[in-house]
Amino acid sequence: MKRTKTRDNFEVAVEQDKQAMAFEEIRSSLEINGAGRLLLNGQEMVLLPRHFFRYILREVKGRSQAGAFEDIFHNAGFDGAFTFCTRYREIHKCSPQEAVEGYLAEMSVRGWGAFDIELFIPDDGILHVLLTGSALIPDGDLPSGHLIWKEAMVGAVRSLPNISERTALTATMEETADGCKITVRPEQEATI
Repeated sequence: MKRTKTRDNFEVAVEQDKQAMAFEEIRSSLEINGAGRLLLNGQEMVLLPRHFFRYILREVKGRSQAGAFEDIFHNAGFDGAFTFCTRYREIHKCSPQEAVEGYLAEMSVRGWGAFDIELFIPDDGILHVLLTGSALIPDGDLPSGHLIWKEAMVGAVRSLPNISERTALTATMEETADGCKITVRPEQEATI
């Protein structure tokens, strides 16, 4: 349970009702199409065990040439977040900011860990996110999967219509004990 301080500075427990409601909303929106594929709001999904995904990370890292592992998961993270935010905006008829917030809220109830927005200034292309309770922390021969989220946050920011393709974005990531901190910001106007 998360804790917060009231105006009188007393710590109170914040109920996880929102998270439970979000999970139920997702669950109630799942369907199986005629081909036997899982859909969520018209988007095809795959439900798989955490260990299976972690083993994929391990095998790709072990068999990739230098830099290829990072490239593969950076591209997948970017494309996944960009597509998700764009589709979320179309499906929910919401603002670009609400789509990015919705993306992080949905990832938080899908077993990846809790994504907390520490700072989000959509007009400036700035996003600071803290991931806690991550499903992708390094463990023995299983590598950290957080590089996926680093570029996913860039994809989420890039999905904002006001962020020009000419705007170079930079992302930094810092591993924490149970997750990571990611910061995305514009670098400078790129000359294309």
